[in-house]
Amino acid sequence: ALNYYVKAVEQLHKANDVMVLASINGNIGNIYLDQGELEKALDYYTIGLEASKKAKNNRIIAMLSNSVGVAYDRLGNDSLSFHYFKSAWKASKEINNLEITLITLSNLGESYSDLGMYDSATFYLNIALKKSDELDALEAQTDALLSMGKVLLNHGFFSKAVSYLQEAVGLAIATNQASKISESYEFLSLVSECLGDYKNALKYERQFKYYADSLENIQQENNIKLVQAQFEFENEQEKASAQINQLTTENEIQNLRLRERNLFI
Repeated sequence: ALNYYVKAVEQLHKANDVMVLASINGNIGNIYLDQGELEKALDYYTIGLEASKKAKNNRIIAMLSNSVGVAYDRLGNDSLSFHYFKSAWKASKEINNLEITLITLSNLGESYSDLGMYDSATFYLNIALKKSDELDALEAQTDALLSMGKVLLNHGFFSKAVSYLQEAVGLAIATNQASKISESYEFLSLVSECLGDYKNALKYERQFKYYADSLENIQQENNIKLVQAQFEFENEQEKASAQINQLTTENEIQNLRLRERNLFI
């Protein structure tokens, strides 16, 4: 799949198709992000972001700015992740896209927390919680609950953190969000340890590892499917190319015969 995207990007650069170029670079960035190759992910996200700005498409600007923020967050660069999360939030407001806005609000809240700005963090997270509840946006609500739990944990409000994280894991289970279940259990284990509740800390750690292992197996299966899909795609391309070459050859032979007939007329 990655090779397919890279080849597509090369063709789109030649065609100067800015919109599709932005989307495909974003998709390549996502693949590298999932593989943990953050610098490569940033390279493609940056190209996609520049293309989306040329196209003045705020939806893609918001999505890619958020992705860049995630990459910088994983690299531990709090100031740059904050910058891009804030840019994503501003772009999402321009198009009134509540789904993207809710995602960026949660990320922005966590980013404020990383910078030590607790009041700003909880301000934005409370907005995300309120809006996601009003809209019954369950996945966004899970994100906001999990983010609030993490912020409260980081600032030493352990009992409050437990409440938000338990609600997050319950909602994640109800909506079958495996990655959020895993992450919620991870932080429930950490906060339980901080409270001296070692029995629950161990229980939550086991549940976290169970879901983390399941997610790794799913990722491996998806990678196999991607390789198979790529093989099938390239195989079909080769067949189509062979058919075209055969038809071209037959057409040339037919034209040659027609010219030969014309010579004898």
